[in-house]
Amino acid sequence: MSAIRSKDSNHFKYLFYFLGSIQNKLMNMGRGSTFSAITQDDLRDILIPVPPLPVQKKLTTLLDKADSIRKQHQESIRLADEFIRSTFLKMFGDPKTNPFKWPTKSFNEMLKVDRIAIQPNEIDDGEIYLGLDNIEKETGIIVNPIPYKKEFLSSTKFKFTNKHILYGKLRPYLNKVAAPNFNGVCSTDILPLLPIPKLSKRYFLIFLLRHNAFVNYVTNRSVGANLPRVNYKTIEQYKTICPPFTIQDEFERIVKMVYSLNDKFKSSLAKSENLFDLLMQKAFKGELS
Repeated sequence: MSAIRSKDSNHFKYLFYFLGSIQNKLMNMGRGSTFSAITQDDLRDILIPVPPLPVQKKLTTLLDKADSIRKQHQESIRLADEFIRSTFLKMFGDPKTNPFKWPTKSFNEMLKVDRIAIQPNEIDDGEIYLGLDNIEKETGIIVNPIPYKKEFLSSTKFKFTNKHILYGKLRPYLNKVAAPNFNGVCSTDILPLLPIPKLSKRYFLIFLLRHNAFVNYVTNRSVGANLPRVNYKTIEQYKTICPPFTIQDEFERIVKMVYSLNDKFKSSLAKSENLFDLLMQKAFKGELS
């Protein structure tokens, strides 16, 4: 790690944004087999465009405003996620301690492990495929889903629909639990789970599956030293709270409403990030001065 200081404090913010604008270039310059890094000599060789100070201040003021908008959208997303978590605790309490004294059931009474196998030659080209890498840990966000091609996959997969929960059984401590809004096929390291009608709701189950108590339970019962997996039977044996279906349904409606707002926040964030990146590139190419 190197500390970079501007000889004139008036240039500090300008230098900060300039280095951000060449982040990809700096990463490509990195060397090292274990940890990629650049040297101080590499940094000294970088040519920095230095317009007059009034132009620097104009550019940094513009970038400050764009960055502020971007951070506001990030904060909106964080607050929405926090609201859902706090709503779950307010409505159901901590599942581990069960302060509301809800009835308890095993997961095999609340959900179905729905392993519908499908062979590669039975999958249509263009159908969406999800591997574990396509599910973000902790958040369950689905990233870069892959349109299926026959030459791409060679082993048995599981089918899923937009009513399933997708649970990553490989390295369960990563806490990969997703709620797809489309139909597709997935790796067999992902278990498609279905709520039991009139007994459990999808998002209520998702929050139980993401809870630390369950994550610790499956992590401690996983098998395999290098690639630990949890057996679906172990999942089914887990006992947890089972509040009335009507309350779960109310929670589901709240979650869907907040997620709908969050989708708008994320769309706005993507636009503000693109705008910020575009302004940075233009700023240091001299296109905004």
